[in-house]
Amino acid sequence: MTGRERSTMLGDTPDRRGSGRAERDLADQSKNSNRKTDICLIVCLLLWGVLGVGAWMWLRMQNPSAQGANYEPLYESTTTPDSPIPIVKPGMPTYKPTEMPTVETGMPTRTPSESPTLQPSVTPSWGPTILPSDVPSAAPTTQSAWIGNIISDVARFGGEEFNEPDTYQSKAMEWILGKGKGIVMRASDEMPFEELVIQLYALACTFYSTYRMPNDVTNVLLGSQGVSGWKTSRRWMTSGSSGGCDWYGVRCNPQGQVEEISLPNNGLSGKVPPELSLLKDSILHLDLYNNDVHNVGERGNSFLGEMTNLQYLYLGQTFFENDGIPPELSFLSNLVELDISFTSWFGPLNS
Repeated sequence: MTGRERSTMLGDTPDRRGSGRAERDLADQSKNSNRKTDICLIVCLLLWGVLGVGAWMWLRMQNPSAQGANYEPLYESTTTPDSPIPIVKPGMPTYKPTEMPTVETGMPTRTPSESPTLQPSVTPSWGPTILPSDVPSAAPTTQSAWIGNIISDVARFGGEEFNEPDTYQSKAMEWILGKGKGIVMRASDEMPFEELVIQLYALACTFYSTYRMPNDVTNVLLGSQGVSGWKTSRRWMTSGSSGGCDWYGVRCNPQGQVEEISLPNNGLSGKVPPELSLLKDSILHLDLYNNDVHNVGERGNSFLGEMTNLQYLYLGQTFFENDGIPPELSFLSNLVELDISFTSWFGPLNS
């Protein structure tokens, strides 16, 4: 009997062997699928449990009283006479919500001091700490005070001219105080600050004393019409940073000192101020020809004799008035040209 015949007789044919192997594979696959399903279910249950516990704890933390539980602290807080700081004992909840502070009345946490901890370091005075004084300080602490002292030292009338705010001297000082910063910047070794202040004060006085200022002559000649301003006042009183050297009709030497003022036919009125003599050390040329200025008597004329360096003086066709030629002109020994024609100097020529 052949092998094929034996296999046939035993029922071990190729078709039956293939069918048994397939059944085993299907059974294994079913077991694996069931195992994965069980694992997924277990993981899902664990996740749900964790989320549920977390949500419950979060709700309890947000509103513990809503759960109706009466919580006792895990740590008991007590105090001792020697230690005002609470002592925490373990074994009880750490959180117990309260509606009122836990500090008992009559038991302050900090013992207040019997006296204030901060006391004034300086005993307050019964009066003002700064008293006005008519005497300027020897060393002014501000720029304005410095300027004020400089001008007060050269005041022609002992400072009385500053008692009224409308005087030309008060206006001149006020203007200089307002331009103090520019004056400081202009000062130099050749033109110190003090000299610069005095120079600007003399020029400012000249402007405020002769710009649109009436006098006895203009009152007669113009009546109610009144006087007008200068015909040309370019750059006057605009800035003190130049020391006045770039103002119309003003010329300075290389050191910045005024050596010429030339304002002929320019509509000046009022009177020429005696403060102009503050420029006596440098001015060489003064031309006020044909202006309606009215200087009367010794007080209005004598200052001319202080400008001893003058070489050119033109006062023709003005209203300088005096009984005779002012004797102070004899001090002007450096004069080269003098014009006093058609002035109001009248009377005999004394030898």
